[in-house]
Amino acid sequence: MRQNLVKLLKGFNIESQINALNKLNQYELTEHQFACLLGRSRLYKYLKPEHKKQIPMLPLNDSQISLIANGFYHDPNYCKSEGFRICLWNVYNLFTDAIKTSYIDSFLGRNAGSTDFIMHLKNSFDSGKESWFLS
Repeated sequence: MRQNLVKLLKGFNIESQINALNKLNQYELTEHQFACLLGRSRLYKYLKPEHKKQIPMLPLNDSQISLIANGFYHDPNYCKSEGFRICLWNVYNLFTDAIKTSYIDSFLGRNAGSTDFIMHLKNSFDSGKESWFLS
C-alpha cells in the first residue's frame, strides 16, 4: 500500500496538471453543446454496461447535474448572457462546485473523475472527434 502511494506521488506532475487546467479557457461550449452535455449526463446511468465502457465515466448524480444547469443560467460567475457560451474552465468549476454536495467518502473520487471527464471534452476538441456527451 505504501509503495503505491509513493509511486502515485512521484508520478504526479504538478506543472503538467497546471498547464492542462490553464488551457481550459481556450475551449468553449455553445448553449446547445452544454444542453447536450446535461441531457446525455442524465441518460448516462441508464446506458447498458457495454456502452458505458466506450465513453468516459461520469462521476456525478442527477442532483449534481441539476446544480450545474442552475449555475449555468443563474450564477453570475458562470452564466453567459451574450450568446450563452461557456469555457471548459467554467464547466470544470461548475462540476467541482456541484461535487461539494457529495459525501466525504465519494468526494475525492468524483473530483478526480470530473477532472478526467473535462479533459476528455478538451481532448475531443483537440482530436476533432465528437464526444458522445456533446453529440
